[in-house]
Amino acid sequence: MFSVIVEIISKIKNDPSLIKIATPESHLIEDLNLDSLDIIDFLLELEVAFDLKFDFDKIDFSMMESIHALQAFIEQEKERSATA
Repeated sequence: MFSVIVEIISKIKNDPSLIKIATPESHLIEDLNLDSLDIIDFLLELEVAFDLKFDFDKIDFSMMESIHALQAFIEQEKERSATA
């Protein structure tokens, strides 16, 4: 999952070097420089990659604290949709 997330970020930022420098602790906004438009594109790409549907009005942006936090959020969302 980590590599998929980093590949998506790299694609959005058009910066292949991010694949080598991103870590599970990387902050998506501060370290990887996702801006507000990037975040929308990123979330849409995540929906496709992980077969999810985000409610953008209720999304908790604390998941952007790190790639690890995002992975936990995605796993939680996948479990929630599997039991729904």
